[in-house]
Amino acid sequence: MRIETLADLHRRNAWLHGERVAIVHDGRTTTYAQLLRQAQGLAQHLAGQGVVAGDRVAILARNRAEVIVTLAACELAGYVAVGLNHRLAAPELATICADCAPALLVVDPALAALAGSLLALWSPARGVLPMAGDDFAAACATPPGEATRVGAVGPGDLAYLLY
Repeated sequence: MRIETLADLHRRNAWLHGERVAIVHDGRTTTYAQLLRQAQGLAQHLAGQGVVAGDRVAILARNRAEVIVTLAACELAGYVAVGLNHRLAAPELATICADCAPALLVVDPALAALAGSLLALWSPARGVLPMAGDDFAAACATPPGEATRVGAVGPGDLAYLLY
C-alpha cells in the first residue's frame, strides 16, 4: 500500500494494525480499526451537514480522544482542520475564525462558556457539533460514504491551518 496522504496512513494502520491500540484516554482504548471507522463515520456525518472537501473545520478542545477522531475525519475527507487554542480570548478566536472562515465548529463541552463567547462574535455557516455525548457518538457511527472514498484526498491538498 502506497502512502501519499494522511488518509492513506489511517487506512494502512487499520489494515496492518487494526486490533492494536491507537488511543488511550480516560481509561478507554480505541484500536486503529475503530479509529478509522469512527473517523469515516464522522466525515460522512459532516458531509451530510454540507461540509465539503476544502472547507475549514475549527476544533476548540482540550486533549481528548475525540480530537484525534475529528482530525482523522478531516484528513480522510479533505476538510481543513483548524485547531483553536482554548487559552486565547474569544475576540482573538473570532479574529482567527474570521480569517479562515470555518464552515463548522467542533467544541469540547468543557469549553462551552468560551465557545458561547466566541459564537457571540462569530458564527459558522454549518453550525456547531459538541465533541461528546450521544450526538458525537451518533455522528461517528454514520455509515461511511463518498466523503471518505479512496482517492478523495490528494497529496497536495491542504490538511491543516495552524495559527
